[in-house]
Amino acid sequence: MNNLLRSLTKYHDSYFVNYDGEKFLYRDVLRLIEQYTQIIERTRQSGDSETTRFKNAVLVKKSCPVHTIAIVIACFATDSVAILMPYCLDSEEKEITREYPHNYIFQGQELQYKPNNSFYNVNYPNDINLIIFSSGTNGKIRGVMLSKKNLVTNVEAGVQHFPVIPRSNIVNILPLFHAYGLNVATLALIYSGCNIYFANSFTYQKTVEHVEPTYFFLTPELIKMHRSIHLALGFTKSWGTNAKYVFCGGDFVEESIREYLEKNNLELFCSYGLTESAPSVSAESFNLKKRGSVGRPINNIKVKIVDNEIVVLGPDICYGYFDEWVTNGKIYSSKLHTGDLGYIDADGFLFVTGRLKNLLVFRDGKKCTAEYIEQAVKNQLGEIQIFVYKHNEVLHADYYGEFEVQDVREALGTIISPHHIEFEITKKTDSLNKTFSGKIKRGKNESYSTASNRDITIDNE
Repeated sequence: MNNLLRSLTKYHDSYFVNYDGEKFLYRDVLRLIEQYTQIIERTRQSGDSETTRFKNAVLVKKSCPVHTIAIVIACFATDSVAILMPYCLDSEEKEITREYPHNYIFQGQELQYKPNNSFYNVNYPNDINLIIFSSGTNGKIRGVMLSKKNLVTNVEAGVQHFPVIPRSNIVNILPLFHAYGLNVATLALIYSGCNIYFANSFTYQKTVEHVEPTYFFLTPELIKMHRSIHLALGFTKSWGTNAKYVFCGGDFVEESIREYLEKNNLELFCSYGLTESAPSVSAESFNLKKRGSVGRPINNIKVKIVDNEIVVLGPDICYGYFDEWVTNGKIYSSKLHTGDLGYIDADGFLFVTGRLKNLLVFRDGKKCTAEYIEQAVKNQLGEIQIFVYKHNEVLHADYYGEFEVQDVREALGTIISPHHIEFEITKKTDSLNKTFSGKIKRGKNESYSTASNRDITIDNE
């Protein structure tokens, strides 16, 4: 945390720009941090004995990014909890507001004190400073409990692994309630004193065109958005004139994306992480790249392959989920069973091959992941959204796109023999449901899925 404050001081004339164009120098952010720190500490000093027994917590609803950063760092400084509200259904927002105890609600630019005893019926564990919500591709969102140590060690290792030239201009469209958007595309860049322009879907294109950044921090879906803008309006309207490096996280990078970037002289760096690992596990860097991999593990992180599953160990691993803490007092650390299949090659590069829960076994004993089948179909047909799962010895393929059912059937037939399993193919009239990072949802509550809920587990080493 001290290194974050030192960077804000060292690069005091670097700046952030909010969605609406409002500019904050780093020294302005330091003043905001001090302001929020004093307010939070004041509650502890002046509150009654009942409320001061419990850890201060701030529920951060939709607000300007600069203030969110200041609140998060203020919570680190005061050993309080920042609860970052994701974009979600109204019913989910009400549940989060009700279930997660908090002293304050921060919305817009207002920090509102909520002196209500109902907020104090459950305390937070020691060392927890951030709750950030994750659903992966499975069902109900859950609050992942992280400490400032988790985040800061991950940030520092990430900066060493993938250095960015100090004072570079960055445009960040990733939401701060997303671990990748908060830690990789914001806090890590503060270490380098970058000028960060925050943008949303309405302002992003104009901001990129104006700022003309060299580095981009994106998900595969956002790269596809760039490609669409490029094809419709031209390269500079999409990427500017200084684009060189694209750092990508959040999901598997399709071969068509790689080919598009290479064709336009944009260098791709793939990474891998989870909210539960704060979030970075591995990444490519300037001198360490291998096609198809997600790079080598960052410092402080150890990766093991256990029964083909990726298992992650290190000080960056979260303490668990808040609902489990409330229910049975469970606290974890150090060891994360990711639920992802993969392998490490002889040079130490990590390859992710799919989800353990999506491993399909056919009558002839052949095994492959749903992701492998989906990607193989995309490689044959091009732009298509497809979700594959097996149920009652039938391979179901739900898809959205311009192709006919017979096209998808023929593509599947080149991958999996129809003699080994029956195909049930459904063409959807609307785009498949996705998470906020662009992944197709696979939760059991989706009408097209029979998959179980999360399969990520955390243990003590």
